[in-house]
Amino acid sequence: MRIKKNNHFMKKIILSSVVLAAIFFSCKKDSTPTPTPTPVTFNATSVLGSWKITSDSVWLSDGNNSETFDVLHDTTFYATCQIDDIYTLEAGGTYVYTDAGVSCGNGNGSGSWTASGNTLTVDSKITTVTDFSSTKMRTVSPTESFDANGITYSYYFITTFTKQ
Repeated sequence: MRIKKNNHFMKKIILSSVVLAAIFFSCKKDSTPTPTPTPVTFNATSVLGSWKITSDSVWLSDGNNSETFDVLHDTTFYATCQIDDIYTLEAGGTYVYTDAGVSCGNGNGSGSWTASGNTLTVDSKITTVTDFSSTKMRTVSPTESFDANGITYSYYFITTFTKQ
């Protein structure tokens, strides 16, 4: 007798769930279409402006396993005072590094840059631009490797910049 009672109760729950799902999914929502972002081509003109690093991670592999680590908030890679700094890419292939926000005490700097195809080169450091819009740019460094304890590790950096 008890089994039949629980079976009847379960049928009510399932039936109620089906009815609620039918009502929920049959209602039409009034919505405005999501605007399609205007594509922006990465080139020496579109990349001009001030950029801030908002994400930086390293992909690391020993050949069998791989993992990605956030390094922007790891003081082994960045001092706390560096995560708010601004890089301004100027026409003519120069950039200005601004020690913004929390000061590191070593002031501003400058250097050179070029853009060609999907490659951004800053002070002879080459990166590949894998994602670009008018507000964000993601770069990937070339894969490098090192040996430790008889194991060869490969790694590359994935850096996201946000336009300021």
